[in-house]
Amino acid sequence: MKVRVHSLFFYSIIQRKLRSKGIFLGASSILFALYLSPSALGESQNPMQQTGQGRFLQMENKYFRFEIGENAQNVRFLDKTNGADYCQEGAPTAFASIKKQGNTYFASAASLHDGRLALIFGESGIRAEIKITSKQNYFIFEVISVSEHDIDELTFIDIPLRVKGTLEEPFAACALALNLKTFGCQIPGPNTHLLAKCFPRFGLEGAACAIIGCPPQELRGFIQEVVTASPELPKSSLGGAWALDADINKGSYMIDFYADQVSEATIDNWIKAAKQVGATQIVFHAGKSFRFGDYAPNPELYPRGLESVRDVVAKIHAAGLSAGLQTYAFFMAKDAPWVTPIPDPCLEKDATFTLSEPTTKESTTVLVEESTENMSTLTAFHVMNSVTLQIENELIEYRGIDKSKPYAFTQCERGVLGTTVSEHPKGAAVHHLKERFGLFAPEGDSTLFTEIADRTAEVYNTCDFDLLYIDALDGATLYGPGEVYEYYAAKYAYEVVKRLKRPACIGLSTFSHHLWHIVSRLNARDAPHMAYKMFIDCHFNANQIDERKLLPLNMGWWCAYFGPWRSMATQFMYPEDIEYLCCKSLAGRYSLSLLAGFAPEELSTYALSKQMAGIINRYEKIRLSGSISNEVKARLSAQEDFTLALGPDQVWRFKPIQYMKHKIEGDDRREAEWTVSNPFERQPLRMRIEALMSASPYDSASSVQLTNCLNPEEFSQPVCSRGVSSTYEIATDPEKSGKPCGAYSAINKQGNPYCAWSALTKEFAVAPDLVDHGFGLWVYGDGKGETINLHLQTPWHVSSGIRDYYIVADFTGWRYCMLVESESERLRDYRWPYFYKDPVNTPTGDYGLPYSYADAATEFKPGFVSKDLQWDSLFWMNYAKVNKLSVYYGNLPENKEVKCHIGPIKALHLQKKTMKNPTIVIGGEAVTFPVELESGCYIEFRSMADCWAYNQEGDVIEKIEPRGKAPMLDAGGNAFQFSCDPDSNKENVRAAVTIMATGEPFGEPMRFDTEGN
Repeated sequence: MKVRVHSLFFYSIIQRKLRSKGIFLGASSILFALYLSPSALGESQNPMQQTGQGRFLQMENKYFRFEIGENAQNVRFLDKTNGADYCQEGAPTAFASIKKQGNTYFASAASLHDGRLALIFGESGIRAEIKITSKQNYFIFEVISVSEHDIDELTFIDIPLRVKGTLEEPFAACALALNLKTFGCQIPGPNTHLLAKCFPRFGLEGAACAIIGCPPQELRGFIQEVVTASPELPKSSLGGAWALDADINKGSYMIDFYADQVSEATIDNWIKAAKQVGATQIVFHAGKSFRFGDYAPNPELYPRGLESVRDVVAKIHAAGLSAGLQTYAFFMAKDAPWVTPIPDPCLEKDATFTLSEPTTKESTTVLVEESTENMSTLTAFHVMNSVTLQIENELIEYRGIDKSKPYAFTQCERGVLGTTVSEHPKGAAVHHLKERFGLFAPEGDSTLFTEIADRTAEVYNTCDFDLLYIDALDGATLYGPGEVYEYYAAKYAYEVVKRLKRPACIGLSTFSHHLWHIVSRLNARDAPHMAYKMFIDCHFNANQIDERKLLPLNMGWWCAYFGPWRSMATQFMYPEDIEYLCCKSLAGRYSLSLLAGFAPEELSTYALSKQMAGIINRYEKIRLSGSISNEVKARLSAQEDFTLALGPDQVWRFKPIQYMKHKIEGDDRREAEWTVSNPFERQPLRMRIEALMSASPYDSASSVQLTNCLNPEEFSQPVCSRGVSSTYEIATDPEKSGKPCGAYSAINKQGNPYCAWSALTKEFAVAPDLVDHGFGLWVYGDGKGETINLHLQTPWHVSSGIRDYYIVADFTGWRYCMLVESESERLRDYRWPYFYKDPVNTPTGDYGLPYSYADAATEFKPGFVSKDLQWDSLFWMNYAKVNKLSVYYGNLPENKEVKCHIGPIKALHLQKKTMKNPTIVIGGEAVTFPVELESGCYIEFRSMADCWAYNQEGDVIEKIEPRGKAPMLDAGGNAFQFSCDPDSNKENVRAAVTIMATGEPFGEPMRFDTEGN
């Protein structure tokens, strides 16, 4: 490897002199020697290469050559294997820059002296010196000096490249930060932009970055070489550059989050449950098992403290499994010893005030000198605010604030959290503590910060854990945005890791360049409560892109929810949802992580949970065996359903399968007849019939009117996507029926109907409690097929989830619409602004990625799920705190006005009904199921001899003996009819019928024993 600073003339002279003495050296050795001692032959102290483009510095190794002009601009970044120049096309870019007082100054001059690159930054006159060290397979750039430290930031490497940053390209380049002072680098792997910067807050001198350029298959090995030689980077045989080699990182795990905690009393059930689903790891979630911060074990679960925990972990190990600890980073519970009875002076604060009057022990008002204008009483899990003051050794909670003089915190509760009520003199400091997730945090540069890291490592080491998930690390935003957040998140994780006595399989709730070095697997996400297959598609697509990060990837977190009406915020989960997840996990070789949405013993209690566990177990065995061909994996990766089916020869093979669901809305008998298209060969019918919940009558006394849809002042002005205009006004009833209504119209001139939308929004002064409610409204349709969407939203700090309810205006005249289940898979049919990052009216989401609106408007098609879905919108919804109701239009036909009339929207209590003797007619042949099913229960019909009724927990109610002829499903179109006996109120119940059709088997045949092996 070498840095060229001399002409080939000198190279030829040296080569001749050496050969005359019997010494034969290649060009690289000679030029590298010249780099090390540029004055050895009496060279100029500013040696440059001369080309037709001007003078330049040149660095070169086996794989690439990089050239910088004497004007400090990037000249070439050449792949030596094929001669391709990967420097970004277009106008030349500067190799370095500084920011000062918000202004950017690009490097304007470069020179090389004794292996040190001197840069001058334009009119600022600021100089920086970068040491360049040549290694065999990479270069190191280190900031040696900066002439002025009163700057915002220094970018000391800035090389935009003309590559996509994928593993499929012939060349990969990577910038690798060598310490926590260095920022801006993309995640290790193939990069599109080689970038490194540093900031005065963390130190300019000493910031260092390695630059690698090579074929993609060589990249991870070269990163390992860099990490091994870099003293400030953590080394883990299970993380970063070595993560793909470790078997433990490939296993799947269960977390005791929703279920009974792992303990001495429950560990046998947890081990059994893990083996039932094929998981190889069990993770203890702190908070209930351990106190956040000091990780003191819960004495009810672990009466002998850490000794009890260690014995439980030993039992897990004896069962051939691994054990993990899930922490909450540096956060501490409010009963931790650093909080009570004497609060640590190093608790993180965001403001300090001065007592303007002394406080007595009886005072309930804290008067301060400084303005309280920026203080708040709002707290919640995701709100970065507390209502806690620290005055000397007392903690005080306030419920009110006086924001005009005299400034004060009012309605104070004294001596909270076990601290002692004391008198405080005028002039005493009043600290406002920071809080997130309902927990306190230490100052980032304090001994308390490292003390918590030390305690976390101590518990890990003492109890012989194998895995460590540092959750809540995203809470480092508490210290500041951008590089501040990144620095303290990485600092804490590094402090923990360097104290571990043996490597840990590490997962993190956030990710950055620095954290890559310790991460063992990536992409565990919070669990969706709806739209499961949509979420899986989005997660899988993101994982496919993240293959370039050179880490094992995960397809969790995943909750197995049982019971459709335990909460209307959660969609019922069927085996096909689990199998869809498992197929994508197998296709990508991704491990699973399961947030247990069930008690471990339920896997042996309920038929449905046992079935789901068996599915996961079989797929895990296949995935870990590595026995599936790439062709099968490629097919399973499609946005389609597949099933692992047992054939008559007792051999398991994959089959394509389609689940065709149709909903019958009670009294609307038009929906009781429909057609199903079977894309496969003629086959025996398989289906599921669900008895759905209903809602109380529209005019019942218990109904809650959410809006009368008469007064436009209830709503905001319509907000529309690009190219759409809309109006809303008081309407005259089209049929003079006396029904009050408002007229909502819109016209789409942008093109793609599925990306066109308009919205009206009403904000509630007092949030209505909509738990266990459906919705009812009258709509006068115009028959043009637009979609009306009732969209519910909670305040951002309460929950990130949203819920939608669709009405397709494919009818004319008045129709009563009862809405019970929120939308799920149909969400992928429209591009609502709150699901995708749209330039218009788009909230910030944790998981969304930007996209081009122009591209989306032309390329988006219903049913496609890209990487830019706002995943957090699919999570938990708090129906008790709904603060906004929006009425959206979507699927607007191009250049046609749509206009519907909408009556009052009411919230209606959910009601259970009884489905009696459901009957299905197909091809003129009827089959009846003699059974009574309460809402939430369902029938699984696999054959006349294999038909069962299940309750909402997935447990068997009874075996059913259907009456009639065994039905067949023809290839192509099939006409279906549904009917059942009216309930006791002579009302027709709501139902859903899912027809299942399978295709021809494919892939390798597999056998499993009774244990799923």
